[in-house]
Amino acid sequence: MRAFFIMRPRLTSPNVFFKLSKLLLIVSLPVWLVACSATDTTVTTMTEDGVQIRSGLVTEVVPIETAETVADFITAVDFQVGADDLVFVDGVQLAAVALDTPLAETPAVIEIKRAKTITVAYGADVLTLSTAAETVADVIAQSGIAISDQDTIFPDRAVQLAPGMKIEVQPADRVTVFVDGEELSVSTSQTRVGAILAEANIHLTAMDYAIPHVTELAGDTIEIVRVTESVVTESDPISFETLSQPDPELALDTTNITQAGQLGWRTRQIKVRTENGAEVARELTGEWITQQPIPQIIGYGTNVVVQTEVTPDGPIEYWRKINMYATSYSPSRAGTPVDAPWYGITRSGEKLVKGLVAVDPSVIPLGTLLYIEGYGFAKASDTGGGIKGKWVDLGYEDHDWVSWRAYVDVYILTPVPPADQIVWIIR
Repeated sequence: MRAFFIMRPRLTSPNVFFKLSKLLLIVSLPVWLVACSATDTTVTTMTEDGVQIRSGLVTEVVPIETAETVADFITAVDFQVGADDLVFVDGVQLAAVALDTPLAETPAVIEIKRAKTITVAYGADVLTLSTAAETVADVIAQSGIAISDQDTIFPDRAVQLAPGMKIEVQPADRVTVFVDGEELSVSTSQTRVGAILAEANIHLTAMDYAIPHVTELAGDTIEIVRVTESVVTESDPISFETLSQPDPELALDTTNITQAGQLGWRTRQIKVRTENGAEVARELTGEWITQQPIPQIIGYGTNVVVQTEVTPDGPIEYWRKINMYATSYSPSRAGTPVDAPWYGITRSGEKLVKGLVAVDPSVIPLGTLLYIEGYGFAKASDTGGGIKGKWVDLGYEDHDWVSWRAYVDVYILTPVPPADQIVWIIR
């Protein structure tokens, strides 16, 4: 390429024109020789008193008096400015709308950077641009295409543009990463989970893990599971037991708490594992008793006192009085078949008549002599499947049966049995 320099002085006479023409030839010859030997990127600097108008490798000089606006200077050398060309005045880009604005100061250099037709292929999409940009990176920026650092671009971003150049962009893969409660879209050229996370600056602690595993190939999504382990202690109460012990100072059928019970405490050490804030596992790592329970001790009276009572049937002597629930029965009401061999026979083998009653032997032993309020003298001679605890079933024959549903006092008559035969605690 050659650089052409055109001087357009104001002419006053033919002689002046001749002299100037000679001068132009003498001055231009060495410059022309230098220009002819220069490369395509050479731009010769003019020293004449004029405004340099540059377009590519072509430079012309326009006398200062020739124009008042940038457009005037450009028109003076028959240059055209395209819609996508850029105009720089002394290195500063001038907006297209300002080309016709009168200049406040005379510029030294006006440069026109010509637009080139560039094709950008982004995956399957193709975009054609007319641009005065200088590098591939500039075109990418002007295209408006959202390109990440992981996308592959050819030629490289720093390459200077040439007319008709095709720029190819291979988009990186998009992987959605779920981490710390967020959903991140990551552009990556990596294929393994671990490499993708490193590229995205996502770090795993010692117990964290990824799904898929960091050594595996990534799919469309990666989930990061944050794992924490902590040790907690928990305490549970230990119930105390209740013990009974005889108290010869207490009257029979009375009790007294001689020692209050106190709960014990058991402490457990537990390792708790959480994943993404949710508890997923517990492991017992230790257990010990921090406080032993203290039993409750209830003293029960063993002091038996013989007493007397006047009844409608005469005075009685007794050593224990129990308030019991009374019902009544007779042979036909006992639930025994009439043809059964034991029909109307008590547990002790006696024929059921008034004065024989059924009791719970754990409360009143069989054979014990009784006096029952409203019923009279009786003997514990029978048992029954439903007779439990403080319940007495009053015996009758069928002809003299009386219905009972009441609480009555039952007196256990003397003599007092041996201590080992006495039921000390009646529940």
